[in-house]
Amino acid sequence: MDVNLTIDQGNSAAKLSVFGDDRLLFSCRKDRLTPADVSQVIRQFSVMKAIYSSVAGRDTEVLAELHKQLRTVYELSADLPLPLTLDYTTPHSLGHDRIAAAAGAITLLPGRNVLIVDAGTAVTYDFVTANRHFLGGNIGPGISLQLAALSHDCVQLPQVEPTGETPLLGHDTVTAIRAGVVEGIVAQASYLAHRLSEQYEEVAVVLTGGDGTLISSLLTDVDKTVNNDLVAIGLNSILKYNELL
Repeated sequence: MDVNLTIDQGNSAAKLSVFGDDRLLFSCRKDRLTPADVSQVIRQFSVMKAIYSSVAGRDTEVLAELHKQLRTVYELSADLPLPLTLDYTTPHSLGHDRIAAAAGAITLLPGRNVLIVDAGTAVTYDFVTANRHFLGGNIGPGISLQLAALSHDCVQLPQVEPTGETPLLGHDTVTAIRAGVVEGIVAQASYLAHRLSEQYEEVAVVLTGGDGTLISSLLTDVDKTVNNDLVAIGLNSILKYNELL
């Protein structure tokens, strides 16, 4: 059994995932990833190959540890061979997490048109066709970012937590703020899914990211699924794709 390590370095934390072929064996999050963390996982699971992805700059120390421990290490970029086609005007500015999530979506739902909603610090809405073409997407501020901005820039508005009662219409200041932010993201996901369905038949929605489950609970009018390991699944599929070349 081939054992692969995927590393997804995000804006606020890093996620390490270990796959045995296509089966997820282990996953953990680190607020600050260190070479020692990487070394421990490699030894514990007898990792053979790895792929590294970052939206927060290259961690040269972590990369050095990977190359020290393993013979095969891939670093995700638009130049790395991919199992999908990027129809994006500026592919080198495309977030690596967006590329990996798209690869994860076509792995989970092969032959489907998929809208990927990755709800983290930012929310990205990306579309991949059934014939594996990444057509593009939108980027907006995530739930916590919007809530913090309202509290910071509007003197009389309080800081509101993302979770809690989220009515269609707020009945006090707290629920009005939460509903305005959360329902706004839900509405955009729903709008894009329905508009894309007018051009592409049977659009499925895959949600991921820290707030993916929360958004999904309110997104009731689309064909949807939630997978919090979507980026890791995509990274593993990209690694495997390169091994076949």
